[in-house]
Amino acid sequence: MFLIDINTISKGFIGTYTKGNSKGIYKFSFNNVNCEIDSIELASEIGNPTYLAISKDKKFLYSIIKKGNEGGVASYLINEDLSLSLLNYKISTGASPCHLITDSKNSFLFTANYHNGEISCYSLLADGSIGDLKSRNYHTGSGVNKERQEKPHPHFVCLTPNEEKLLAIDLGIDKLVVYDYENGILKEDTLRSIKFPDGAGPRHMAFHENNKVAFLLSELTSEVFVLSYNIEDSTFNIIQRISAIPEDFRGQTDAAAISISPDGKFLYTSNRGFDSIAVFSIDENSFKLNLVEITETNGSHPRDFTIDPSGKFLIIPHQLTHNITIFHRDIKTGKLTKADKEFAIESGVCIKFI
Repeated sequence: MFLIDINTISKGFIGTYTKGNSKGIYKFSFNNVNCEIDSIELASEIGNPTYLAISKDKKFLYSIIKKGNEGGVASYLINEDLSLSLLNYKISTGASPCHLITDSKNSFLFTANYHNGEISCYSLLADGSIGDLKSRNYHTGSGVNKERQEKPHPHFVCLTPNEEKLLAIDLGIDKLVVYDYENGILKEDTLRSIKFPDGAGPRHMAFHENNKVAFLLSELTSEVFVLSYNIEDSTFNIIQRISAIPEDFRGQTDAAAISISPDGKFLYTSNRGFDSIAVFSIDENSFKLNLVEITETNGSHPRDFTIDPSGKFLIIPHQLTHNITIFHRDIKTGKLTKADKEFAIESGVCIKFI
């Protein structure tokens, strides 16, 4: 009898926009031997679950939610069959957040709201449900791009590696805002917040596993900023700025997502408009980037992407063409080669493996 090695099968969830035929959050499995995505099934019917977060213990999933004219966050218990049981949700009048994370102890849920310039912190209860809103902070200011930076637009939140600070990246004011969050109460650490070049439009970032460097992607200029990071005092310095699009490209494009390979040797970023993935090698001494290649994704609007748990594949949902493309990842060179197979998902945005 032929047995399948369980290590070849990874499972996860896909967040989507539900403006068309999508119904919400989908579950799936991925076989890294035959490069197959199997059993894409609805896990929960919910409005616009664009971004997802999974607790460190893999018991709970948190999602953006939209209900009519209200938006907020929802919590789920992850069942053994990857079905989702709704625990509760917190919503208020206005636009939904665009990004969310939890801390490693599953004590707090943090959100960034692009539309109203808000960074929020909720408590999390022992059963995984969302508790009280502990703090809500609004950014102020504007940028030089009158169409995209007319006001603050926080796009991303993450924690420093020691989880002593919350970082909020704001596209509208070209700033990485550093927060203390004792007992869930947010207070900006103005001495450590960083201003980026005018019009850059910072969007997402990723820390290297060595905790000495972070990489920040700017949406409006499609660049990567390499930041040295001092874990002792939570300070950053920009040490490199490098483009993620070809020098001769003159069209409209917006950078979107950023990810580091499991071995810490390569960095990947996505662009929408010039629908592509840029591949960079990371110097093992300076941690500066060198462009390896830029490859088209064979779909429109790759808002997010992920590297599978084996590290062998890059998986890319496309919001506008409703397809998922898969690329083989050369572990030695970082280069990408498109697999023959494609899979359908309506208005896919975010993929999270469990």
